[in-house]
Amino acid sequence: MPGRKVRKSTGIVKQRRNEDVGLAEELAGAEELTGSEEELAEELTSDTVRVGQKMSDLDTVLREIREFRRETVESLNAIREDIRKANCRIDVTEKRIGDTEERIQYKEEATCELIQFWKKLKEKQVDQEGRARRDNVRLHGIKEGAEKDAESVSAFVETLLKEKLELPVAYKLGVERAHRSLGPRQRMVYLRDP
Repeated sequence: MPGRKVRKSTGIVKQRRNEDVGLAEELAGAEELTGSEEELAEELTSDTVRVGQKMSDLDTVLREIREFRRETVESLNAIREDIRKANCRIDVTEKRIGDTEERIQYKEEATCELIQFWKKLKEKQVDQEGRARRDNVRLHGIKEGAEKDAESVSAFVETLLKEKLELPVAYKLGVERAHRSLGPRQRMVYLRDP
């Protein structure tokens, strides 16, 4: 654990400083010192003061390291929280994208089914229209006003067809209705199977 090492080293540094201060006090309290001993005592006192200053510098560095470590831990915790929030948003987004893809796939399948159904209905419509037109006959080249002598246009068309096709007079054609078309002058006849 890094915290324990720092605390132990701090305790050792404080203990050494106390010993150095105590030693300096003993030396300062000695009454009779010789010249070389005085020089040594002064040197020792100045060394003790320098060691004390360095120890206080080390304490400052240690406090700064602890402050830096605390700030780093706070920053890491903030970063972890930001990452957690981002992961939550990503999870929600992935779920929404998955749901949307499922809905799109369902709608594509439904659209394909509707297109197939529409094609079948279109085929049925074409077939019905063809069946409805089967019995229609268009006669071209009949002069306008030729039907004036007949009882009705239907009777005129029936007589005309029997004459031109040489059908027996008793044969019933079953003309349902007859009228002129809107475009160029043509006669439209609907026949029913007898």
